[in-house]
Amino acid sequence: MAISRFSNSRLSQALPKYTNFWDQSTVLFTYDFDSIATGTPSGSQSYTFSSIPQTYKHLRLVSLMYGSNADCSLGIRLNGSTSTYTTFRSYAGTLQTNYALLYYPQDMNTSSSRPVIAVTDIFDYTSSNYKTSKTLGGSMYSPSPGSGLTQFSWSSTAAVDSLTVYANTGGNGSSFNGTFGSNTVFALYGIKG
Repeated sequence: MAISRFSNSRLSQALPKYTNFWDQSTVLFTYDFDSIATGTPSGSQSYTFSSIPQTYKHLRLVSLMYGSNADCSLGIRLNGSTSTYTTFRSYAGTLQTNYALLYYPQDMNTSSSRPVIAVTDIFDYTSSNYKTSKTLGGSMYSPSPGSGLTQFSWSSTAAVDSLTVYANTGGNGSSFNGTFGSNTVFALYGIKG
């Protein structure tokens, strides 16, 4: 059996060098964020970010949602498309609808003091590949506080140039008749890659 021996120089040539790694001040991966737009859709059923610049690698939507309805959840459509979105929910499996479900806390009724907080990343939004996303969200509503991870895919090769967020109600967010409560804020960021 042959034994290969590696010199220190061969190993170090293949890896990037971080001289201050252990000083806890060196960051291995950094992403630059730019604020694209912020919206406050109090009393509305939806909010649209339009004319999204095509100069970033990914998009990040930060949501602080107060709902005015029981079982209120966040839904999204890209470019206004009603084609099929496939959503995978860590707590309830797969759902296929004409919108993507960003976050649905089971048995949640948002209130003026307990919002849903969610962070959604939409990856490679300008590419000619199908679009994928992940959302991590949570709510402190009693008696059923919780958190969840959802992912969605949109079977389109079009670049994303608009994004509409909806207040969904009913079961798993099956209708758009909810409204966003006061103090709801959505912030869209571009992530440089």
